[in-house]
Amino acid sequence: MAKHPIEDPVGSNELSPAINGAQWRQIEKAYGMPIPEDVRAEILRATHEFRLFETLEPTTKPLAEVKVILEAYDKAADRFFHALFTDPSGSSDAGFYAHHLIENNFKDSRLGPVAVFDTVLRLLRAFHVACNVSLKQLSDFCNTSSTSWNAWQRWVCRLTEIVRAADLPWKVSKETGETAEPSDFVILVHELQVCFSIECPQPARSTKELAIAISRARAEGRFTSSWRPG
Repeated sequence: MAKHPIEDPVGSNELSPAINGAQWRQIEKAYGMPIPEDVRAEILRATHEFRLFETLEPTTKPLAEVKVILEAYDKAADRFFHALFTDPSGSSDAGFYAHHLIENNFKDSRLGPVAVFDTVLRLLRAFHVACNVSLKQLSDFCNTSSTSWNAWQRWVCRLTEIVRAADLPWKVSKETGETAEPSDFVILVHELQVCFSIECPQPARSTKELAIAISRARAEGRFTSSWRPG
């Protein structure tokens, strides 16, 4: 599958998907209903992850490198946690005074008047969970054959989860007759593929063929429920 860089207005990553308001309006018009801002954000996030996995698919070496990095992050966070909260010296008078000085001198307008160490503790716990969930996602991905089909499959399953959770149309009609109308979800996927220059790895020259590909992706991609970011 050809790779198509997606313009990123922030410039953080050429694979970060970004579409403008007019494009969202076109998607909503075709889909038949408005898409809330939080759902849009989830769709962009899922598409960004799809792009990342797609670029890593040709070889397992980058995946192994990602695993090493995630494990290193988790270990570093664990060491930081133990240094702040379980080191015996931290319970001494000197340790308490060190914490007091940091609390008094820590300035971050985003946090406001909060206990710094309580905030750091919550962040470290959340970071640890994120690292472990990410490692599981990576393991799930490595345990499947590395093909463009798998990346697209995950993307479709994730889109299904997103719109279903938002009580938006997500079902795919099994009717394939000449007069059968494509389901709203099929139209949504089609419009997103157009905006993001995504090609279905399975032959899908029509919405009917796309519906078949989506149904197959869902049937074969049940494991992707764990692919959601932590």
